[in-house]
Order: sequence, then C-alpha cells, then structure tokens
Amino acid sequence: MRSILIWSAVLVAACAAEPVRGHRGKPEAPVKLEMTSVALGQRRFEVHMTATPTADVDDVKLRLVLPDGVRGEEPGPRGFGKTAAGTARAFTWHVQLSVPGADIVGDARVVSGVSTRNRAQVVHLGAASPIEASAPATTIVLPNGERVEEVRP
Repeated sequence: MRSILIWSAVLVAACAAEPVRGHRGKPEAPVKLEMTSVALGQRRFEVHMTATPTADVDDVKLRLVLPDGVRGEEPGPRGFGKTAAGTARAFTWHVQLSVPGADIVGDARVVSGVSTRNRAQVVHLGAASPIEASAPATTIVLPNGERVEEVRP
C-alpha cells in the first residue's frame, strides 16, 4: 500500500511539472529593413531602402510594390546574392506620382537554406489622403427593441 502511495505521488509530481520547451513564436525574416524618402519636387521622390540581415543568408532581394498612379524609373527587384550577417544592402529608387499621394511598400526577401521570408515596410509619399465623409445613416428600432443603423449611398 505504501509503495502505491509513493508511486502515485511521483506520478502526480511528474505530470504537474511544466514540460521544458524552447519558445517558438512565429518565424520572422532574419533581416532588418529601413525605408526613407526624399521629395525632389513636382511629385518626384527618391525612395531609399536598406536591408541588413541578422544572420548569414543565401540571397537578399529588395523591391518596391507600387500602387496605381505611381511609376518607378528603375525596373524590377534588386538581388544581392549571398550576404553575411550585419552587411547592409541598399538601393535607391526614383518614383513619379500621377496622384496627390500614395503608400509605397518596400519588401526585403531573404533566402536562408530552404526557407524564404519577407519583411515589409510602408512609406507614404506626397499629400495625405483626404478623409471621406461617411454616408448618412438612419437608425431603425426593430420589434425586439434592438437598434440598428441603415446606411444607404
């Protein structure tokens, strides 16, 4: 009886202990990305992007994702190949806006072994977008007493 009690106590203690596991959060791209822009006048901008890998990587590619109304003067992404940790890779794009303002997305894609990861950053160029007025709403009281707002254009 005593041995059953001891084994039960050992089993409870073993089951109550937290398992030892390393922290495994969401995988991230092993790269630090910085973007800046300089206005050149007449809706022309220079967009500077610098990517610095935090680990040795097999390839680094920098690219801009341009929305409608924005034209880039340099075509396509820029690849840099194998890059050691801490080595900054930079490129400057020139863009022309045909709209008052736009959000430009900079993307750094790194390949490390069989894993490909991205890090993105957004920079706003030009004038801020105007805030649109909300559509007029009508409040309706349902038979059960619940209030809802109806919006019609």
